[in-house]
Amino acid sequence: MGSEFVYDDTEHNINRGNFSLRYFDDDARIFNLSYYYERNDALLFPNEVDNDDDSSTRQLNSSAVLPISTHTSIMASAAYDLTLDRELQYLAGIEYDDCCYRARLVWSRTLDNDLAGVVAAEDLEYEEGIFLEVQLKGLAGFGSTVTQMLYKGIANFDQREKLKP
Repeated sequence: MGSEFVYDDTEHNINRGNFSLRYFDDDARIFNLSYYYERNDALLFPNEVDNDDDSSTRQLNSSAVLPISTHTSIMASAAYDLTLDRELQYLAGIEYDDCCYRARLVWSRTLDNDLAGVVAAEDLEYEEGIFLEVQLKGLAGFGSTVTQMLYKGIANFDQREKLKP
């Protein structure tokens, strides 16, 4: 369990904060739930932004990795924007891992942030895809995009990778 808060003692407000619950065990099971809050710039810098906008950023994230057999695990992640009532990212996948190779198949739907700041937040579109990663242990692999997505989308996934044989 962890939390972090940035408190403005002048205005007596919490400007930014997060709270997270994380579980990770010896069987490589991972469960995560977190909440993130940040006050709007209009509240932090009143002379620079229109004061009529009193929205804040509020996000909820959850993720899990669950072994379903000796060599097979399922994984999922979801990030939701409570402020604009929309999903930010979904991941769902399956992994097969044995002594000689590892294969991961992951579906991803992510809000495309390439145009963030250029178009209105409500007008951003989603990118969706199915990704395959295969690694021959001790030799080579292809498709490292999947591992990077899992590192970013599932807290403690990097620790799981370090602890697995």
